[in-house]
Amino acid sequence: APTENKTELNIGYGSFNSYKSSIENHTKNKNSAFYTRFSYFNSSGYKYNSGNNGYSFFMTGLWNYKNNLIKLTTFTGRSFNEMAW
Repeated sequence: APTENKTELNIGYGSFNSYKSSIENHTKNKNSAFYTRFSYFNSSGYKYNSGNNGYSFFMTGLWNYKNNLIKLTTFTGRSFNEMAW
């Protein structure tokens, strides 16, 4: 079976000092496949004290073992939000 590996880096910037960056990796071989992604975001917000920032992580893996598929998925993240009125 063909082997397929790919890594991507994404960076974006927008209004109100907003930016997002992420890195993801795809790995595939004969009996398994994996995908991981880490993202980080930040924004100063439209108004004073209305910004936010945070991160997230996602990972999934698939194994083919003796004609049985085993899949594991996990994720985590955190977000910090300022409050404005």
